Amino acid sequence: MLRRQKLCYILALILIFNTIAPVYGNVQETIESFDEIKLNSTLLNLEENRYEINMTLDWTNPTQWAQTSNGLDQHAPFAYNFYFDNLALGESDGYPLDVLASNVTSDGETMSWTGNKDLSTGSLYEVRISPYHYHEIYNDEGDLIEKRKITAPYLEERSLYLMTEPKVEFEQNDGAISVVWEDMNAPSDDVGDEINYRIRYTSGVAKENKTQFDEDASVIELPLLSRSHEDVERFY
Repeated sequence: MLRRQKLCYILALILIFNTIAPVYGNVQETIESFDEIKLNSTLLNLEENRYEINMTLDWTNPTQWAQTSNGLDQHAPFAYNFYFDNLALGESDGYPLDVLASNVTSDGETMSWTGNKDLSTGSLYEVRISPYHYHEIYNDEGDLIEKRKITAPYLEERSLYLMTEPKVEFEQNDGAISVVWEDMNAPSDDVGDEINYRIRYTSGVAKENKTQFDEDASVIELPLLSRSHEDVERFY
C-alpha cells in the first residue's frame, strides 16, 4: 500500500510539470538615472499635518532593456513604482505610487510623469524608483495560470531625496519666546549626519491675517542649531 501511494505522488508531480509550457524569462533592469523632482504646487492641510503636492518626476531609461534568454524579446517596464520612504519617521513606503508606462511622457530616453502625492509635513524622504514588468505563464491549453511581477533589484534602484517644510509654532513664557518645529532627523542616536536648522527673525506687525515686515529692520540670524545642541529640546 505504501509503495502505491509513493508511485501516485510521483505520477502526479510528473503530470503537473508536464502541463506547464516552457517560458523564457529575463530580469528587469533598473533605470539609467533618476534626474529630478519638481514641485509644481503645494497645499498645506493643517488638520492632517500633510502637504497635497503636485509634482513632476523626471528620469532616464537605458538605451536598451534586458533581453530574454532566447534573445528574441526585450522587456520594457509595464509600470514604475515610486517609493516615498519617510526617513524622519523611520517608515518605509508600503503603498508605492504606481505609474503605468502608458501614462509616462517620453522624449527619447528621457521620461516624465506629473501627478499628485500627499506627504507629511516636516519630513525627509528618500524617493526610490523601481520599474517592473510581468511574466505570464500558460499551460498547454493556452490558459493563463500565473502572472509573476518582476521588479528591478533593490540594490540597483535609483533614488533622490525630498524634504517637506516643517510646521513652525511660537510659545511665549516669562518674557521669552520658544520656537517649536518638526525635527526631520531620523529617529536614532547617530548625530554624525544631523540636519541643522537656521533661525532668522525680524520685526513686523500682524494685520488682516497677514504679517507685514519692516523693510528697514535688520534680520537677526541665530547660530546653526541641531537636536544635540544644549538649547534644543526634543520632546516627542
